[in-house]
Amino acid sequence: MIWIARWVSHLVIFLVLCYTKEKKFVRRLEILQNKVMEAKSATQTFELLLANGVYRAFDHIGDFVLTHKEFNICVMENENQEAVEKLLTQKGDCGLVIGRDDRLQQEIVAQLPIGLWIYQGHPYYECKEISICMLKDQNLLSMNEHSRIYIDLVSACKSEHFIPNIRMFATDGEALEGFCAAGVGLAISPYFFQEARKNLRFVPFSGGYTWDIYMSWIKEKSQNQGVKLMREWLKKERKSNEKI
Repeated sequence: MIWIARWVSHLVIFLVLCYTKEKKFVRRLEILQNKVMEAKSATQTFELLLANGVYRAFDHIGDFVLTHKEFNICVMENENQEAVEKLLTQKGDCGLVIGRDDRLQQEIVAQLPIGLWIYQGHPYYECKEISICMLKDQNLLSMNEHSRIYIDLVSACKSEHFIPNIRMFATDGEALEGFCAAGVGLAISPYFFQEARKNLRFVPFSGGYTWDIYMSWIKEKSQNQGVKLMREWLKKERKSNEKI
């Protein structure tokens, strides 16, 4: 009977040790799982869509990317309408797009005056403002046919009973300014408050035409942490720009 008592005693000790080791193993497993979850949350993807040209109005957006390293931030540039459609089909978390769209949640984040870049020597170079009528029979340079600024331009000209003479299209504002400086035509563009090329002058349109940039997202993304942080950052950026 003594040997049975010893065997039971050893069995109990063995089971206690197994239980203790199992608890430690489970605890280590929990710690590992927590670290994996932390790693996942630290690399969650935040997709930001930009309409073509918008980046020039927010050239400090890299600061947002560097500040929020908890996100893997993917910035994609698209035609304006393409960016809107991607937001509506949840192919992006939020975007910076041109103009209002009632299907989206939106906050205006910038309003830039629209006008002409005019090269030195052109009759309009010394003008203080440009009317839509003055565009008739002028060689014009514009963003491409899918851009909001081109669509609005054609609409404004048609209301004055003429079709604008677009000599060249581009997707890049700097390219437009370059061809304007070469005397190819007058470049229609928002004013980005950046240093102009030599011998170029920006003249706004009369009537208060503006390029309105909206932060946009769908309702289902309202609680997305990246969307919340982007809204806060853009509000601070706008206040900072208003002080300048």
